[in-house]
Amino acid sequence: MRGSPILRAFATLLVLLALAYPLHQLLRPEVTAATPGAPLPAAKPVQAKGVHLQMSFTQAPRKMRVLSLGEPVWEVESPAGEVEKDLPIAYPPEGVELQFELEWPEGVRAAARARLTDPEGVEHTGFIWGQGATTDVVVFH
Repeated sequence: MRGSPILRAFATLLVLLALAYPLHQLLRPEVTAATPGAPLPAAKPVQAKGVHLQMSFTQAPRKMRVLSLGEPVWEVESPAGEVEKDLPIAYPPEGVELQFELEWPEGVRAAARARLTDPEGVEHTGFIWGQGATTDVVVFH
């Protein structure tokens, strides 16, 4: 072994102390004083125009239910292979979470594609796979 362990520890301590001030400056939160007469920027309002939802299935379910924030927004008994509807829900900048409850025939593996078009015309796609009674949450953002 070369050198003293105490000197090595002291040298390491000096290096860490030398890095402490720059790291403190880099990681401290920025605090700025607000001027009394400056107006706050207006928050962008959530668009309440609604969204368009298209569903297509590999095997048509017996029943389909779509919920937003725990509230049903669309229910269909025996939907066809493809269905679509305009939903009266807002589309915030963070996106939308929709809960899908599907009842497919027992013993049949099936899938569904959910295509959501937001108020700006951008398409978002989500997929649901299941067998029998299936509940899944799809996030569109």
